[in-house]
Amino acid sequence: MLRQRRGREARIRDLNLYHEDRLAALGTMAAGIAHELNQPLNTIRVVTDGFLFGRAEGWPLDPEELFEGLEMISRQVARMDKVIRNVRNFAREERDPGEGHVVANEAIENVFSMIGRQIEAHGIRVEKDLDPELPPLRASLNELEQVVMNLIVNARQALDDCSRDPKTLRVRTGSRDGAVFIEVSDNAVGIPDHLQGTIFDPFFTTKAVGKGTGLGLSISQSIVSKFGGRIEACNNESGGATFVVTAPAGGDRP
Repeated sequence: MLRQRRGREARIRDLNLYHEDRLAALGTMAAGIAHELNQPLNTIRVVTDGFLFGRAEGWPLDPEELFEGLEMISRQVARMDKVIRNVRNFAREERDPGEGHVVANEAIENVFSMIGRQIEAHGIRVEKDLDPELPPLRASLNELEQVVMNLIVNARQALDDCSRDPKTLRVRTGSRDGAVFIEVSDNAVGIPDHLQGTIFDPFFTTKAVGKGTGLGLSISQSIVSKFGGRIEACNNESGGATFVVTAPAGGDRP
């Protein structure tokens, strides 16, 4: 009985940490939603204001130009819908309670649809090299997005705190030896040697108070372990850090 109770308490503690990390990620996304929606909203405004101005000036209406404008508006609305839908899905943990066949590229693109503009607003250049023939993972899309979000936000924060020019964040996917890998790299200042063994410890953080919970990497490691994978970290030739998620490929494409 005592062992069962301790097991339940441990599961509840882990679940609470998981929720706390998700709340921190949602806070990061909330700060970036304005950046993600601003460009399509501006495009819609330019198109509609152009037609309204033309009407006020008595310009003849060109049907072809009108339909081109409507198509542009429709594309921008679809883009905003995708951003909002991805944020809502990320917040709804019950979306995919079990594991399924997930392509890592989808998780990466979903995360960038939510915070990509925010990263650009920080003056960071993003380079993506995603294998289009990537085999699926036996994983949870929701949880894989959380791992990708944590790694990308960590890289962004490291770049914010350095004076590199240009600042670069690279994301690469591929497969080898029956496994899929996701590689997130930056050209910031890397991981000090004396911290290499502690960066995955719960609550460990080098960030200032209020800028991090110290849970991201620990939670990410726990999630990837559930998929039968691992996370490794090293310093790269650009002077920054590289994090590599590796997990066994499994199943057919969804």
